[in-house]
Amino acid sequence: MLNHRQIVDAWLVADNFLQEKQNRARVQSSIDKLTQQRFINDCAYFLMLFANFEAFLTTKAVSLITHKQAGAAWSSRRGWDVLKAADADRINFRHRLSYCLDKTTPSWSLISGYYKIRNDLAHTGVTATAFAIPVVASDLKQVGASLKDR
Repeated sequence: MLNHRQIVDAWLVADNFLQEKQNRARVQSSIDKLTQQRFINDCAYFLMLFANFEAFLTTKAVSLITHKQAGAAWSSRRGWDVLKAADADRINFRHRLSYCLDKTTPSWSLISGYYKIRNDLAHTGVTATAFAIPVVASDLKQVGASLKDR
């Protein structure tokens, strides 16, 4: 898993470069173009951060599935026996999230909301929901640290 700090640092370099160009631009069409480029840059880095989080979530889900299936008591493992740890990436994202995080928590809602942004960006290239890369990275890091795998 990439360090979220590394991703944010790379985003800052690109965003600062585009911001400086935008500040120096004198023609409105150039300003508009740079504004669009910054948005595209933000979307790309959001997707990179979220993909990183999703990969981490999948490793946690695989660990949990494996651990639960290893239980001696059938009554404890019966619901887990139907899952294939090797195919965890094919399990619905929100289901993997629910395995590792209580669905009634604000963290689950937060990540579920980010998943909607991810889907908007991945499938349409736009989202109506505002986001800030440093905040997203911090949230994903914090929630990632709270995921359960046992």
